[in-house]
Amino acid sequence: MELALEENLQHAFENVFHTVLLREETMEAIVPDACPDILRLLDTAVTVELSGKQVRSGHAEISAAAALEILYLPEGGGSVQRLTMNIPFRVTAEAPALTEESRVTTELSVRRQEVRTLHSRKVLARLEICLRLDAWEKRERNIPCRLAPGAPPSVQLLTAEGETTAVTGVEEKAFTFSDTLELPSDLTDAALMTSQVSLSCGEARVLGSKLVVKGEARLSFLLLDREGALREQSFQLPFSQVLDCVGVEEEALCSVLLTLTHADFRLNGGRIDAELGVLLQAVLRESRSVTYLTDLYSTEGIVTPQTETLTQTRLLEHGTRRQPVREVLETGTAVSAVLAVRVRLGGGPEQRYSEGMLSLPAEISVLYRDGNGGLGMAERTLSVMLPLELPEDAVCQAEACLEAPALAAAVSGGLEVRFAVVFTLRSEQTVPTPCIVGAALSEEEEPAERRPSLVLRRAPAGQRLWDVAKSCGSTVGAICAANGIEGDTLAEDRLLLIPRCR
Repeated sequence: MELALEENLQHAFENVFHTVLLREETMEAIVPDACPDILRLLDTAVTVELSGKQVRSGHAEISAAAALEILYLPEGGGSVQRLTMNIPFRVTAEAPALTEESRVTTELSVRRQEVRTLHSRKVLARLEICLRLDAWEKRERNIPCRLAPGAPPSVQLLTAEGETTAVTGVEEKAFTFSDTLELPSDLTDAALMTSQVSLSCGEARVLGSKLVVKGEARLSFLLLDREGALREQSFQLPFSQVLDCVGVEEEALCSVLLTLTHADFRLNGGRIDAELGVLLQAVLRESRSVTYLTDLYSTEGIVTPQTETLTQTRLLEHGTRRQPVREVLETGTAVSAVLAVRVRLGGGPEQRYSEGMLSLPAEISVLYRDGNGGLGMAERTLSVMLPLELPEDAVCQAEACLEAPALAAAVSGGLEVRFAVVFTLRSEQTVPTPCIVGAALSEEEEPAERRPSLVLRRAPAGQRLWDVAKSCGSTVGAICAANGIEGDTLAEDRLLLIPRCR
């Protein structure tokens, strides 16, 4: 006969698809007739905006655009000139696991950029875009944990408790916010040359059935004043959002991705009218206790179990770590003033964990004025190293952002750049655990009348009472009662009186 087992029903989201895709985009731009020829390229600011994402059966399509603001020095002298480019692109990922019900989280970043002149009136831009995509499907998992009512009393069960981390919520919300930014009085008639946006999450927590997220947008602008000099102005815009997350516990851990969807900046006298669009994506995880069956037998028959492997995910670390960076960039000339400092953190396949270190590429660029009043650009690509101690089979994912805007100061022979990277880490370990998901009971081949009613047995040290009871056709309770034993620990070479169970 088939033994009926009661199951513990659990709901969770399963990661059915994960990929990191690289997409190279190139475009040429012609200098407008009204602008002078290019003598030398000076600086390029790149902003990637997510336009939309569509998920259909078997594939997902992500549309986005890269906006470039290119500064150059003109032939024949004069003030710095500005050239803009907009590169739209689409990325398609195909996977049988994708359905229209899939919840997709995505992250876009510029992995590498190259902008160069083809001649004095034409520019070539080449970008390598990194797309990280995860698809989630809601699943039900039934884990047998006990016998159903009416099962034969002769059947004995052994259960175990385990901890697993489950994704209990995948939520997203698109929102916009705006503000008016006041400029210093001497920049009231300045020209806006480049803009940079950096989004960061400061706090995310579940309160009741709501997820409350607080963060800020860091804005950096290069402006050209009336004297023809470049000036940098920075602002911080805080924001907060509330998302519904029904069925998620308040102790849930939250991973937040903030993706720019729209950025519009307009000079209005001595102010900048700023409007930003953001897609907030959140993945919530909870630690759960799981009870599962590891063994069973019958004192009056033979049990044939059916075993499957239960996959449990253990969260090893979830939190932030700070890594300071100090680097000297050689300029070959004396620096009289630092105009702008940028640090772009890489992502995707360039995040490497090996030999106890997580490596993340960072591109540093500093716009400066030399001792002769000329403009120069110092650049360096380096790896930010974070020491980690993880098991070999662990999987680590990391998001990184700057703790604060980078700073640079003139030193002998160059520039010293200082900044700190905040890593948001999540490391997990998958543990396969065999468990019993079904069983059948048949009559014992040897008649019960032929077995002795009592057995004396010397149990070796370290053996469980469960194993003794199973091998002798008894129960743990009966052995404990007959020998005055409490618990499941046996003394070394203990002589046991084992009663037969009828």
